Amino acid sequence: MRIITIIILILLSAFLVRAQHLTPVVIGGAGSDNATEGYHLSWTLGEVVITTHTQPEATLLQGFQQPNYVFTQLIEGPGKDYKILVFPNPTTDNIRIEVTGIKKPLNLEIFDVLGELVIIKELEPSITDINLSNIPSGTYLIRLTGDNGVILGVWRILKIS
Repeated sequence: MRIITIIILILLSAFLVRAQHLTPVVIGGAGSDNATEGYHLSWTLGEVVITTHTQPEATLLQGFQQPNYVFTQLIEGPGKDYKILVFPNPTTDNIRIEVTGIKKPLNLEIFDVLGELVIIKELEPSITDINLSNIPSGTYLIRLTGDNGVILGVWRILKIS
């Protein structure tokens, strides 16, 4: 009898743990989801609950339409006197790197998930497009360093076909 009770408790607890899984749901009056080459747009109209939290460096839009998070910047370099944007993510062929607040050239390195160096390039500060069409689909790490070797940031990029 004791073994049967233990088995029932284990099965019941497994069921209860599974019951705690939440799926993002959109509650809205209208909406759509469209994709073209390299871009994806998803929108809703009339969401019931939306909250915005703003800080000097970031804005968090809280609502129901956020099922897929893509965190790109993994490491942020020292200092707040510059801004580096790497986009789009995910991408099919090209990524754009926008650098403001830095005057000297930067070193770009792109690694695959095994740590092998795939692309190395020197960037001039401003806007640079990097062609990724000759590398296979997968996850890559982009590391930007200054002329003195200081890491300014590391980003995770998803290349899809």
